[in-house]
Amino acid sequence: MTKLHALIAAWIGLTIAGPVAAAEIYRCGPNGAVYSQTPCGEGRRVELMDERSDEQRLQAKQVNERTVALASSLERDRLSSEAAHQPALAGSFSAPAKKVSNTTSRSKVKAKAKKRRHLLAQAANRGSPQSTPGAITAPPSN
Repeated sequence: MTKLHALIAAWIGLTIAGPVAAAEIYRCGPNGAVYSQTPCGEGRRVELMDERSDEQRLQAKQVNERTVALASSLERDRLSSEAAHQPALAGSFSAPAKKVSNTTSRSKVKAKAKKRRHLLAQAANRGSPQSTPGAITAPPSN
């Protein structure tokens, strides 16, 4: 968008500077391909006349203002559209890598031991033969 802004600014500058263009311009170089504000050896003065009326200048200024407003609006729309767009993420055919940790945190070890004790206590309260390690169970008698 920088080029567009530069183009719009140049266009506005040329339009507004029309009445102020009383500065002398010289055409210099081979075949008159170079323009200069200072006189050059073989250069010739270029006559600049703005033949537009005040009404035409006002209309040109209004067109410039509308063009700048439209350019700003289009830029805002483009920026919001770009911000809303989420790019696709790279895909993979393999499963995501799992994080492997060699060390287990102390709190996790304590939580597992507490859960194991709780389950053993519940089994003992039910009178289950599995609740006492090393217990010998006899088949029920008829």
